Amino acid sequence: MKIISLSAPQPKCGKDTLYELFKSRHQHLNVYRLAFGDNLKQEVAQLLYDSRYVYLPIEYILEEMNDQSIKDKPMAALSLDCIKDCEFKRWALQHHGKYAPRSLRWYLQQYSTDFMRKHKGLETYWVDKLLDTLKVMPEDSYVFITDTRSITEADSLRALGAHMVKIIPDWELPSITKHESDTALDDYKFDVELINVSGNVSAMVDSLDSYLDGY
Repeated sequence: MKIISLSAPQPKCGKDTLYELFKSRHQHLNVYRLAFGDNLKQEVAQLLYDSRYVYLPIEYILEEMNDQSIKDKPMAALSLDCIKDCEFKRWALQHHGKYAPRSLRWYLQQYSTDFMRKHKGLETYWVDKLLDTLKVMPEDSYVFITDTRSITEADSLRALGAHMVKIIPDWELPSITKHESDTALDDYKFDVELINVSGNVSAMVDSLDSYLDGY
């Protein structure tokens, strides 16, 4: 099994695009995508299910989480006041305003890092879930992990022999308010850095192919 871990300076740098293009180019290979955030999204979707989404299926909430135009948009309907009473809400109200509009990305970041890892002390919670999935993947597969963001995640994959890849876009990134999960790997030593060339995205796949040919 070849595990390819993908990281980037911030969202929308081409991680999923690289996976999709590699899979399309190498249709004779068993290519799969996993993400630490897959289980996270499931849990946050369940958390929100009884509030704004009471009449909508979990699958619809997950679709919104994967839609960048919706995922990053603060909404009054997602204020902490609007979600059901639960341990996460009680914790969050100690640190954040009750009525401020929130985005789906905010919930994912707060639930994953600040609540589960820091507050509850479950540092390897999301890592353990993904590693359990890796154990049952076909031996001849190429598995892309498209959202490696923390030192714990990166080190756990490197221990399995993963290829640690950082994608760097050649365009100026927009200024955004970054959560600490976006900067945790800024100084990490990656195996290879791939430049995402604007207008020539396939060059990333060429570079990845060249790198993997050596292994």
